[in-house]
Amino acid sequence: MSRTRSNSSNRRSLGPRRAGRVLPLIGMVASLLTVGFTLWIQAAMQHQSEVAGPLLRQSQMLESALGHSFAALQEWIAFGEPATKIHRARLWRDEIAPRLERLESAATSGDDERAVYDLRTELQTIKILQWQIEDAARSIGNVEARFLYEDEVVTLRTRAVRYLAQPPAKGSRADQADAHLLRSRLRGMVLQTDAALFRLLENYTSGHAQKLKQLTELTRGLARQLSAIKLEDGLHSVFAAEVLAFVERSEDVLEVRGQKNWNKTNSLFRTELQPAEERAAALLASIVERQERRLIKETRGLFRWSFVILALALLVGVLSGASIYYAYQLEDRADRALASAKSLGQYALGDRIGSGGMGQVFRAQHALLRRPAAIKVMGGTHALDPESQARFLKEVQLTSTLSHPNTIAIYDYGRSAKGLLYYAMELLDGVSLDALVRSTGPVPPARVAYILGQICGSLSEAHGLGLLHRDIKPSNIMLVVKGGVPDVVKVLDFGLVSEIAKLSQSTTAGLVGTPAYLAPELVVAESNASVRSDIYAIGAIGYFLLTGTEMFEFDNVEEVLRAQVEDECERPSIRLGAALPVDLEAIVMGCLAKEPGQRPASTNDLERLFESADLDAWSRTEAHAWWTQYGESVRALSRDTADSSSSGVGGNFDIGSRNLV
Repeated sequence: MSRTRSNSSNRRSLGPRRAGRVLPLIGMVASLLTVGFTLWIQAAMQHQSEVAGPLLRQSQMLESALGHSFAALQEWIAFGEPATKIHRARLWRDEIAPRLERLESAATSGDDERAVYDLRTELQTIKILQWQIEDAARSIGNVEARFLYEDEVVTLRTRAVRYLAQPPAKGSRADQADAHLLRSRLRGMVLQTDAALFRLLENYTSGHAQKLKQLTELTRGLARQLSAIKLEDGLHSVFAAEVLAFVERSEDVLEVRGQKNWNKTNSLFRTELQPAEERAAALLASIVERQERRLIKETRGLFRWSFVILALALLVGVLSGASIYYAYQLEDRADRALASAKSLGQYALGDRIGSGGMGQVFRAQHALLRRPAAIKVMGGTHALDPESQARFLKEVQLTSTLSHPNTIAIYDYGRSAKGLLYYAMELLDGVSLDALVRSTGPVPPARVAYILGQICGSLSEAHGLGLLHRDIKPSNIMLVVKGGVPDVVKVLDFGLVSEIAKLSQSTTAGLVGTPAYLAPELVVAESNASVRSDIYAIGAIGYFLLTGTEMFEFDNVEEVLRAQVEDECERPSIRLGAALPVDLEAIVMGCLAKEPGQRPASTNDLERLFESADLDAWSRTEAHAWWTQYGESVRALSRDTADSSSSGVGGNFDIGSRNLV
């Protein structure tokens, strides 16, 4: 009778679930429609912009290209550099001519066509004038100041600098020192004067001219001071004369460069080319202004219509949000119905004692045997997902092959009438290592060795069968009182268990596990998993138990993963600030070696290391005393935090922090 009520309850609970599957699909379609409307608006506005856009963009680009062309021409006028001529030719070929053709093809109205025709005429005039200026710039004497600088000033500067770099001749120590100092200063002044003269040739301004005059006066004064010094060879007087000659020719260049007709191409540039440039710029400005007015007018019309489209998109978005909310309501109703179910298979359900990413855990009792158990039921959004079902099935199948006393026992497995997967496991009376440390702080070394040795025993059986746990962490290890024996370890949560042979063939690079207990090689790739990866996690648990803290305590996962690969952790005794047994600390640090080959080869070897270590034994009397004093309070803490603890990386369900009495 109770089973009939339970099945009918499941049907009532799972009936709306189908609707909950349909409504999210409707919401997703509605969301896609909303995105489609938004993209349509953007495409429509872009299309409207391109009605006048080509003329607007090409006009602005053409104006910029013309500016570059005029700048290159001015450089040619000043220096006759071949590179500027080549650059200007490329501008006409690659930028100005193609954009003018695009302007002609984009012109649609009579006003546009006439303006582009006038612009082509002006550009042709500009191009011819530029050729004429090039020819004038190549004529002899066009830039007299430039020729004077290159033919005479550069030669005098080179000789003067070379002479001034020579050591002074013999003489009194004071005269030699003065001569050396004057030569150094004079050499620097010659170079400064030459640099100022070169800047003046590039761009004549009153400021540059005044600066050059000051430098020539200073250089002349220093040269005369050098000439007055008496040394044996008298060459310093010759050097001073060279500098004075350099100064005089520099002043000649300054005078020529300051004349109005210093460059014969300037008048042609000012009187003919610049007016043509101004007319072309005016035509471009008129084209740009006309197209901007047209673009604004058309965009405003589209903008008004966009309000209608946005209103429709908003309506669809509201409907989408409502459908998603309703879907979540259905999921919640399904979960509540599951929680209120009275039985699953041969098990009568009691209170829910935990929940996670993959499902929920209930207290249960076998209907005939009256044996207490914990039932893990796959629920939520994973209940109907084939991939999640396969993972759930894999977890129970692999875990059920293990029979070690320190591994949680699986009793049964089944599927409800509505397709929900579940399995029954032993109900444990104890606390997780995570709750143990959070409630009482660091654990005594003898007890740590006792706990880690039992973990090794559980994993030795799994490794012997070719299985890796891959998620060893404090919340997955329980301390229980079993048959009156305290401090019995139970290894839980084999949700990430994998076969070693299959992992070695995997090419997937990714993270599976809990970052704080993840071996460095697993950060790189899942296929690097091995027995030594589980051993690294055992060492990390030992570190946590001894110090009360994790090895690397950062706020974000990326920093923890980086530290796992790159950083060496502090020794437990340093972190704790107290001495620890040397053997135990060495074993833990050996498990935490960055290179897998430097860790113990197997959990059997690791267990033997704990047995042979020079440690005080953790007695049953001490264990009973601890459970008598702290057992109930730690259990209460575990129950309070069971529903709020995380489910682990990749949605792994954390049995260890929930399977409590």
